[in-house]
Amino acid sequence: GVNLFFIISGLVMYQTYFGRSGESHFVGSFLIKRYARLLPLILVIVLLTSRHVGLFKAANVNLTPFEMLIGITLLFGFFPSHNGGPVMASWSIGVEMIFYLFFPLMMKWLRKLDALVVSLVLTLALSFFFQLGIGQIAGATSYYYATNIFLFLPCFCYGGLLYLLPRFESREGLRRWLLLGVCLLVLYAAATLYLMNPRWIADLVGVAEMTYWYKIQLFSLAFALVLYVQSHSPSVMVVNRFTLYLGRLSYGIYLIHPPVIIYSKIYLLPWLSQRANGDPNLIFLSFGAVVALISVGLAEILYRSVEHPGIRLGGMLADRWKARSEIKLKHAG
Repeated sequence: GVNLFFIISGLVMYQTYFGRSGESHFVGSFLIKRYARLLPLILVIVLLTSRHVGLFKAANVNLTPFEMLIGITLLFGFFPSHNGGPVMASWSIGVEMIFYLFFPLMMKWLRKLDALVVSLVLTLALSFFFQLGIGQIAGATSYYYATNIFLFLPCFCYGGLLYLLPRFESREGLRRWLLLGVCLLVLYAAATLYLMNPRWIADLVGVAEMTYWYKIQLFSLAFALVLYVQSHSPSVMVVNRFTLYLGRLSYGIYLIHPPVIIYSKIYLLPWLSQRANGDPNLIFLSFGAVVALISVGLAEILYRSVEHPGIRLGGMLADRWKARSEIKLKHAG
């Protein structure tokens, strides 16, 4: 589902910055806000999972000085041998950061529907051939085939397309539900192919890395269809106060859930197994529920104490950058 996150990211970035990309301070303000949004929580999670300081010592990853440097700068996505990032599950932040660095160029060159369609085709081709030769990359991590930037480049193009496509409005309840049903059927088909892994896909592509490429691209298309309907004619089952609340905490939930799972396995799972008399379904459901509650609770604390102050600081620094840029522009004029 991370590709869903990337598509949403592309859509939100276009929606937020499309009309502001011509401003003189755009690039600096944009990157300041992005770093202020992502970096503080990464640093806190690194501390929490540190072998020397952290509370989650069982989940720690020992970082070399180089890994710490690319972790702090959020540039680890550029390095196939270190793209996992400084904390568990942070590989996607590395992919997202590469997108952010190139986003100002997208705002300059990819502002029309036909340009984005061409870019989608090109990124699909680029990701296909990169995935085909990924086994030749020296030093790449064993999971690089599933976490590299090229695999997910089309997702960001889908996000831009969703913004630029003509608006779909449906006030007729039946039509909206029918369209949503079609989108969910496509999503179900993608999930079925992903889980069942039918032999014809393996016969078609030959290698596991390429099988994964087809699955990811099928899911991305399905997610894009669902988002197209939901972004213009949302259903209350998908967009409501509860899902908006989870969306606000989603970054914290994403980064904190791996250590929560590890510690819950150590201290909670034996107790749950005993209480459930070994029933695997009951153990799974109860364990998942407890992990979700703990992760959401910790994410709420982290949002109030780390994320929100970071967002405010980023806004203040971006305003200062804007003021300095305007002064320089005035003097230059």
